[in-house]
Amino acid sequence: MIALLAVAFAVGSPARAQIAVYAEGSANYMNNGPYADFLYSGTTGVVIGLAEIWHNRVVLSGDVQGNFGFNNSHPSIATFSSNETYNAITVGPRIGLKPHFFKLAPYIQGNIGFARYHDPITHSTTDAVFGGEGGVARQITPRFDAVIDYSYSYFAYNSGYYNPQTFGVGIAYHFTKR
Repeated sequence: MIALLAVAFAVGSPARAQIAVYAEGSANYMNNGPYADFLYSGTTGVVIGLAEIWHNRVVLSGDVQGNFGFNNSHPSIATFSSNETYNAITVGPRIGLKPHFFKLAPYIQGNIGFARYHDPITHSTTDAVFGGEGGVARQITPRFDAVIDYSYSYFAYNSGYYNPQTFGVGIAYHFTKR
């Protein structure tokens, strides 16, 4: 469906496959969670450029993302093997601008997938997660970007929900020069 929309918008524009991988150090705030604390995390993913539209300034892409967080600072949790964790795998469309003003490239994207929350004191659950993300990349070299982003998600569990918020800072590597 996403690919069909990208093709529909990109009729007549050249397809320039651009693939990038990224890694970020991030923090997840588990809003509405049992402890409502921060989890230390890493976010990684692959962005695949699908099409460029509007005079080749707007880029339509797809993103596959993994978010892996933990916190073992709760006083009742004695060992690293029994910590609080949140892991999510999501996919979604991304729309962004090519680097232009100060080599900045802002973007927004939607995410949908599955997540697992584990807390040895309260409960553990695996369920659907969806949300949105916004960020900006700053081109450092023709292959590397610095990235800052924020995402807000809705993670359902049993009879309630959490709203994980992720703040990330990292680097992206593009396989082809830009």
